[in-house]
Amino acid sequence: MISFERLGITPPRLIWAGCLVTLLYAAFSLGTYHPDEHFQILEYAHMKLFGTPTPDHLPWEYLLQMRPGIQPFVAWAVGKGLLAAGIYSPFAVVFVLQLLSGALSAAALLFFYRTVRDDLRDENARCWFLLLGFFLWYLAYLHVHFNAEMISGNLLLLLAALTMRCHRAVGRREFGRGVLLGMTAGLTFAVRFQMGFALLGYGIWLLVFHRRRKLYAGMVPGVLVVLALGMLTDRWLYGEWTLTPVNYLRENILNENMLKFGTSPWWYYFTEPFTEGGYVYGPLALVAAVWFFWRRPRHVVTWMLVPFLLAFESRKPQARELVVIAVLSALAVAARVVIPLPHFKAIFAVIMLSGIAFGPEAGFMVGAVSALASNFFYGQGAYTPWQMFAYGAGGMLAGFLFAKNRLPKKPVAMGIFGFLAVLLFVGPLLDTCTVFLTLPVINAQTAWPLYVSGFPVNLSQGICTLLTMLIFGKPLLEKLDRVKLQYGMGEDDGV
Repeated sequence: MISFERLGITPPRLIWAGCLVTLLYAAFSLGTYHPDEHFQILEYAHMKLFGTPTPDHLPWEYLLQMRPGIQPFVAWAVGKGLLAAGIYSPFAVVFVLQLLSGALSAAALLFFYRTVRDDLRDENARCWFLLLGFFLWYLAYLHVHFNAEMISGNLLLLLAALTMRCHRAVGRREFGRGVLLGMTAGLTFAVRFQMGFALLGYGIWLLVFHRRRKLYAGMVPGVLVVLALGMLTDRWLYGEWTLTPVNYLRENILNENMLKFGTSPWWYYFTEPFTEGGYVYGPLALVAAVWFFWRRPRHVVTWMLVPFLLAFESRKPQARELVVIAVLSALAVAARVVIPLPHFKAIFAVIMLSGIAFGPEAGFMVGAVSALASNFFYGQGAYTPWQMFAYGAGGMLAGFLFAKNRLPKKPVAMGIFGFLAVLLFVGPLLDTCTVFLTLPVINAQTAWPLYVSGFPVNLSQGICTLLTMLIFGKPLLEKLDRVKLQYGMGEDDGV
């Protein structure tokens, strides 16, 4: 094995050398990694600086107002500064932007390194971390490119490091730390909307492994402040108030505009490392990622980068536990299908009981699986993922609140919770699905009638859940508790 000490290589020397290499890449890296660096950032900034090209000659996304204004605003500010100094040129703009991107990449890498330094077993491991982080050829190239992918990736790395530090420093300045986490998470999303999937996993990780009310309270204003700044830059770019994330979701997902550029097969992420990272480094990066996910299933980075269901797998459930989950899912399906009354279904009551008895992960699983399975009777559609998430999130919430007697496991308490959860949480989530799937133009005037029309449906479902919990909640929960006690299930649910 290579001994860096014998070669005279130390972490400080690698840090200095890495920063120098990043500076050289910023100065001499030509062209763009992806055409969007030019068409979605530099062209927008040029239009705001000089009035050309006109909006009619910009990419189609501009007229649909679906790209964030933050990166074009930064490029515009750089151009303004260079104009004021009398040294403006397109090449100077690109150099400064690449310098800024390289600085962010180096800062994120070093901040993460200092966060995990004590976890690296010796000096040799620390040298390997820095060597690969700075000098792996495709990373050194990507570090300096000013695009949404690289910027949001660095922000996500910063968010992970900040979260790890907060996890270790429990009880100290939690509100202030929450504000910082919220601002970082909000900026990650505002730069690249697709990061919402990673942030969803991150949010679930916080709820499962780092439940701190003061931290959550601080995150809310942090996120809102950054999203408000993002809206201001969008207003600057498009000349009117608009919701670019909603526009992006409508045009690319609901209207399927992204499909015009082709689709990738399911094995894309297994073959792409070979073409993007090379036939030596690409497979090594893929194996390293899978190894990390396998060895650290509860790590915040894992929960950011893989689906929530991996958390359930990380518990290594036994066959009897999976059977109980399957039976509860089937019972929830029956509670939706068998009752003949429209909009009067007991499905959420069964999902609630699953979360209360076996923990939030089981509640999420039963909710998601039962929504998918019951739609084989009612019909699958674009609404199915929304139903899976809404029912799953409701079951998970029930598990959190009733675990360890945070709320009393009494029929009245469970019934009231079920009624309010359907009326104020699950139902509005499903109504939001209707808004996105049916309205060509989304604003307050067009959306509120759908929410109002959905209220009687949610009220009916809530009443059914309330009655089910009042009548059957106690005996069913006692039976599930006996099953859990007899087979030792749900003891490691992360609550």
